Amino acid sequence: DLQTARGVAEEADSVAKRRTDRVAEFHAILVRGTILAVSGDTGEASRLLEQADQLLGISGAAFFAPQLSRLRSHLER
Repeated sequence: DLQTARGVAEEADSVAKRRTDRVAEFHAILVRGTILAVSGDTGEASRLLEQADQLLGISGAAFFAPQLSRLRSHLER
């Protein structure tokens, strides 16, 4: 259920921000963006992609780069 997944990802993002955990925030944003892209909300997914790009530089979470690349590819279709 995409709606439930979106809610869980939004909550994960909120928790990560409260804890100032940039890696967790990056992951939550990446998951949210993927959910939105799959559900057709490419505008919001694109905004989150930009946010994820910024967090990647701040957090150094390079191990998420392949997921970010897959989201970017999905949005370019």
